[in-house]
Amino acid sequence: MTYLNAVRPGVSVRVLRLEGKPELCHRLREMGFAENAVIRCLQAGPACVCQIQHARVGLSGQLAGQIVVEPLS
Repeated sequence: MTYLNAVRPGVSVRVLRLEGKPELCHRLREMGFAENAVIRCLQAGPACVCQIQHARVGLSGQLAGQIVVEPLS
């Protein structure tokens, strides 16, 4: 288990849970960061870019630090 902002580029992960205020978690789910979603980290650092299905989504490192993920085996 780790946070999305700690994932290396090229690694695919599964979302375990979201941490934060309910309205923030709701918005993240709308963007595709729902529990059990599989995402791929494309860029790490102060800004995190992820691929969710066929879309690329950029998040701040702080926001990515509220998404708990696990690596896919």
